[in-house]
Amino acid sequence: MQIKKSFDAYGKYSGLKCAIVIQDDLINEPSKESLNEADILVATPGRLLELININSVSLDKIEILVIDEAEKMFEPGLSFELNEIRKILPEKKQTLLFYLTKSEEIDILSKQILHDPVIVGSLPQLVQPGKIRQAVYFVSLGDKPSLLVHLIKEEEIPNALVYIRSKDTAKKLVEHLNNEGITAQTFHGKISPMEREIRIGNLKTNKTRVLVATDLASKEVLIDNLAHVFNFDMPMDGVSYFDRIAIVGKNGAKGFAFSFCDDIELKFLKKIEAISGELIPVIENHPFVMEINNSVNMKPAKQQPKKNADEFLYDYISAKATYIPEPPSPMDTEPEGKKKRKRLVKKEQTFMSSSIPKEKNKGKK
Repeated sequence: MQIKKSFDAYGKYSGLKCAIVIQDDLINEPSKESLNEADILVATPGRLLELININSVSLDKIEILVIDEAEKMFEPGLSFELNEIRKILPEKKQTLLFYLTKSEEIDILSKQILHDPVIVGSLPQLVQPGKIRQAVYFVSLGDKPSLLVHLIKEEEIPNALVYIRSKDTAKKLVEHLNNEGITAQTFHGKISPMEREIRIGNLKTNKTRVLVATDLASKEVLIDNLAHVFNFDMPMDGVSYFDRIAIVGKNGAKGFAFSFCDDIELKFLKKIEAISGELIPVIENHPFVMEINNSVNMKPAKQQPKKNADEFLYDYISAKATYIPEPPSPMDTEPEGKKKRKRLVKKEQTFMSSSIPKEKNKGKK
């Protein structure tokens, strides 16, 4: 849907016709004649195969194949559908792969369908002082939901995008926010394209105050008046971090990017600061400050010389091409810190498998 809207806007005077076929919008699907007259066809693999099998679409004259969100083509069913479509396409054509994060599977797919490819990396919107205010809050995982509620209410934030690592945790966080009187919805790849458009519209019009999203949102949510983004879970590398926060501060407007970091995620914070060459300010004046484990080095990454745009682009593309995320490990502490670390890990397991804990009474000891 987003691709079709962009083409209608940018290609308005090109004279080219664009048609879209997706599994979730069969009612508004173009006729057979319209599909075959289209210069550009935007389609989900499953629905495209169905139309091919009933002779509603012919791919004999396809000159360019674009596979968007290529990293998702390895999900069950999609890989098979993509292979079936490739068998039908003309042998002579240009093929483009678009992906957010490079992986071993992407490398394998590239070797299978590309010939002598050129790799092009996109530079994220650089954070410029005065435009996007960045800050990090040191907080234990169990207190993250309460801190989020506190900041949204205390700062009277009208709408915000909250990034989270998993769909299941997003669902639980949304339930918690709604129970606290903050309207919220989830946003991830398992939601249909039409429903994702509706939820983006709800955030734009303030019908929904918070959208809790996976990294899919960094590509799809385009809202001019969105000023606040929260990293509920720290991204595992600088590439994902800049993709996330570039969603605010558009068109010269001010934006705010706040990150919640527990001690297990500290190593991710250091990676982010290393690629940017700048330290992210730490906010210590909040009601849920994490008790710092002495066995964990809480000092931020060493200040690096500020990079120019060319150096930053090189580091960004290199990281995107080589970085393999490492999962958080409870084994990073010295022996004397094991007891404290185990308690934090237990909190994380409880948060992931049960309801989100209610806000604590900080006046009690």
